[in-house]
Amino acid sequence: MGVVKPSVPPSGWNSFDCLGSVATEESILANVEVFRERLAPFGYEYVVLDTGWYGLFERDPGARFAFGRHAPDVLLDEFGRLIPAPVNFPNGLVPIIDRAYEYGLKFGIHIMRGVPRKAVSKRLPVLGTNVTAADIADPESICLWCDYNYGIDMDKPGAQEYYDSYIAMLAEWGVDLIKADDIVPYPREIEAVVKAIESSGREMVLSLSPGGEVRFDDLEAYQKASMSRITKDIWDDRTDLAIGFDRWRLAEKSDAPGFYPDLDMIPFGMLSVWRDADQATDPGEDLLHGKGTKRLSRFTPAQKRTFIAQRAISASPLFMGGYLPDTDEASFELLTHPGVLRCNRSCSMGHRLAKRKSWQLWFAPAREPSASDGIVGWFGVFNTSANPLVCDVPLSLIRRAIASEESWRGGMYDLFGDREIPVHNERFRVELSADDVLFAEVRG
Repeated sequence: MGVVKPSVPPSGWNSFDCLGSVATEESILANVEVFRERLAPFGYEYVVLDTGWYGLFERDPGARFAFGRHAPDVLLDEFGRLIPAPVNFPNGLVPIIDRAYEYGLKFGIHIMRGVPRKAVSKRLPVLGTNVTAADIADPESICLWCDYNYGIDMDKPGAQEYYDSYIAMLAEWGVDLIKADDIVPYPREIEAVVKAIESSGREMVLSLSPGGEVRFDDLEAYQKASMSRITKDIWDDRTDLAIGFDRWRLAEKSDAPGFYPDLDMIPFGMLSVWRDADQATDPGEDLLHGKGTKRLSRFTPAQKRTFIAQRAISASPLFMGGYLPDTDEASFELLTHPGVLRCNRSCSMGHRLAKRKSWQLWFAPAREPSASDGIVGWFGVFNTSANPLVCDVPLSLIRRAIASEESWRGGMYDLFGDREIPVHNERFRVELSADDVLFAEVRG
């Protein structure tokens, strides 16, 4: 038992991009139904409830969702542990977890690093100890965008026991994945969560999220988890495509067996459904609740292809963020594209082979090249400009990246264009619209 070290990148759906911190039982169950039909048959496993499930939000009569940056209060049990708030989850989380299991799915949940400030002010006891939350809290260690918790001083007696009790409670509920937020800069608290999962008696995927800067000096601590975010929140904005490339470049050598650097969720389909267009936003709300108001993803079809190819070739976890009942067919086609999934689940983390003024070439080798399918790797030629691209790419760039280059005959297949890629004079031509990608299998 303990932290799961998956053989392929975890995949599923997360509520944050569409429901912010005000998800409800009804809205999560609606997504579970569509998940079962549209994603589960393609190997997606995890339904993840993100932040705010413990918030005592105020909701206007008849309103579908609460509105506001923070809940005015949170709900705790007698041991200072956050529990589901009845305003959004009147039956707790049991109906959701049971429905997920009924469909053969797995359930994940978001937690914030540390101990609730409310538990500290009330001096609530830490289960199984003679200390209180006030004794283990570090009031100087705070999250800049969410004021629910203090960090924990891991040198204090009872510190590990608090994490043990919290994770044990989640294990009793049937949680299969924990997304721990605001934790990447705090390696000792990462290790505390890992130890708590080990002592819980349940296997869980551990997903780390930054809340701030990602320091690759702490990579050893990150790799104790199953996956770790290496970006800020990523949205349906062209500039975020560039962020994906930049952070991927920094993380090229950070993968290890059972650990997956995470380029964040997939903002396809309907986003921020909880907040109508006439509801004002501010930068603080964007951090806690999600970006903008209700909309269909603003990515162009080309940008969507680039986005999903980034995730495939980087072996990043694939977690859809849009509201599944309102997701467009084109998005589902990309999420379930056989070539995307085959690459994502069969490659080692890709690395950059070339960067030019208007394009980049990334290549990912197959972890275990198979004689049966003949695939030795995948590559993407990404047009990183806002203009159409025509260029000739030297075949030697890919040839040098292939372990069996001496026997390679130059076979390449355009996965989105569904065609063999012709080669002339040891070069192949690439013609792309703005922000588009040539995503291809390399066949031995």
